[in-house]
Amino acid sequence: MNPRVVERTIVPLAGPGTRAECPFYERKHITLPMKIKAITLDLDDTLWPIAPTIQRAETLLHQWIHREAPELGEITPEALREIRNELFESHPHQKHDLAWYRLKALEVIFERAGLDTRRAQAGYEIFLDARQTVIPYPDALPALSMLMQRYPLGALSNGNADVKKIGLSPYFRIALSAKDLGMSKPDPEIFHYACRMLGCKPEEVLHVGDDAHADVVGARKAGLHAAWINRHNADWPQEQHGDPDHHEFADMKELAEWLLKQ
Repeated sequence: MNPRVVERTIVPLAGPGTRAECPFYERKHITLPMKIKAITLDLDDTLWPIAPTIQRAETLLHQWIHREAPELGEITPEALREIRNELFESHPHQKHDLAWYRLKALEVIFERAGLDTRRAQAGYEIFLDARQTVIPYPDALPALSMLMQRYPLGALSNGNADVKKIGLSPYFRIALSAKDLGMSKPDPEIFHYACRMLGCKPEEVLHVGDDAHADVVGARKAGLHAAWINRHNADWPQEQHGDPDHHEFADMKELAEWLLKQ
């Protein structure tokens, strides 16, 4: 591997509020000396954009409500989101299981209408099935194809994407979810569990993800190397997380090409 290299690039301000309040800011691209034996990857917003997937799934869910449970009246996505937010506050111990909040929110609206809450399960299944229909970023699958030739890959997600249902299981040696493990990123143990499953020490694993806190800081605190997929050219939240000690890439293609050169 190459020794530590810090490349400094002066980049023009992208727009009001998107960079430091000066016409130029200094950005670091850090290369750390390491020997990578395996890679774990976040899924949502790392390999595909999650917003259009959730929007479509919620649309299908609300079509089901109007068709199968019209007695509920007009239930908007915003109304269900408000209930989920209330549940986040009242049941923080379930934060590793986002599916629980979605199902429970549906049960709440059935209960408030005086209806059998067991009917909510069918609606949730509609949502969950649609949630597995994703459109990967153009760079994602070619990058996975390149990386799997050299490294065992592991999926490590806080969400409820199922790589088998999505059709991506051939790329991954392991696929772990916060729901199944009872803990979520950035808990160090979820990273350590993934490392054990891959037969590697934490310092031999690179975790890749889009979330600065859950993926990057979580992985670094657990002793893994970290790569931040920064598709929107965002600032690193330095005030919250301090100086960066991770790798940063615009997309998965850039990451794969860099790794394969090491």
